[in-house]
Amino acid sequence: MLPLISDIELAVQKSRTLETRLEREHGAKGEGLGQEIESVEKKLPPETVKQLKKVNKMRNEIVHEEGRNRLSSRREFVQLCQEIERSLNELEKPRKAQARKRRFLVTTFIITASAIIYFLSQNLP
Repeated sequence: MLPLISDIELAVQKSRTLETRLEREHGAKGEGLGQEIESVEKKLPPETVKQLKKVNKMRNEIVHEEGRNRLSSRREFVQLCQEIERSLNELEKPRKAQARKRRFLVTTFIITASAIIYFLSQNLP
């Protein structure tokens, strides 16, 4: 069984994960989750943006408010993060399919070109 981490650790870890995904998958820019959300909110579904902003608010409350060491609702925070991850996964599917198609086409081109070059070189006097 994994040890239970504190609410602060949970908030920071989940926020970092979301920041990384927004940067890598959507080109988010900024310092911190709030700025990164703003930089890509037009690329994301409105409900996902709403959830991201709620996660950011909850994270900021626990990290920046003096004397605060618990999330207002750990369960809600975790559920929001899971829903956001699912949404980001759905958005990523077409991109991954497109990347696979490009790899297939490039590989096919390279193999075909190599075969043509090989056969042409075999017929030279």
